[in-house]
Amino acid sequence: MSLVTLVTRVMAVSIMATLMACGPKQVQLPPERSYHRGFSLVPPNEQGWFFQQRDHNTLVLARHSSGLDETYVISTEVRGLPPLTSQSEFINAVKEMASRGSDPTRFTVMKLDVVPYSKKGDYCARSYLMAEDRAAVRRTGGVGQMVLELVVLSCRHPTNADVAINVVYSHRHYPDQGDPNLSGKADMLFESVEFTDLR
Repeated sequence: MSLVTLVTRVMAVSIMATLMACGPKQVQLPPERSYHRGFSLVPPNEQGWFFQQRDHNTLVLARHSSGLDETYVISTEVRGLPPLTSQSEFINAVKEMASRGSDPTRFTVMKLDVVPYSKKGDYCARSYLMAEDRAAVRRTGGVGQMVLELVVLSCRHPTNADVAINVVYSHRHYPDQGDPNLSGKADMLFESVEFTDLR
């Protein structure tokens, strides 16, 4: 599953949970570290974030942006990795993971950058992906064109080379209404990431 597809599914679940009044729990401020299989992190220290999913394997947080249809989502994924012998092979695997499997009739990737991210280890990368979503489900009704921006931290787990941890900070918005601080917000989240036991 591509990261675009993953986040799109998470957003759809977030919208449905809100519409059905499932009562997701709000992140209390100041936020506490959240522990999961293989990693932990500290949610953003800002109002409006809700836990959409929080269990041993997964963390999903959501927050509305300036309008009902515009949404921020933080999602995590623990997934398998093929055997890799170099950082360049890891970067190539991340590039493939970012773009593979997205529906070309719905999404057009406008930009994809993947660079090493040494702050969290030798086998880490920071990705930025911008895609046009021509069939975005809107809370205000119907579907239409929106833009999906993802900033992603991908790391091979330091004690298990077969496992990757992905932390995704995304923003879905109308064209020309992006958040100029998105990268900075994502980097603050990434700096809080620590690796834990995979049990």
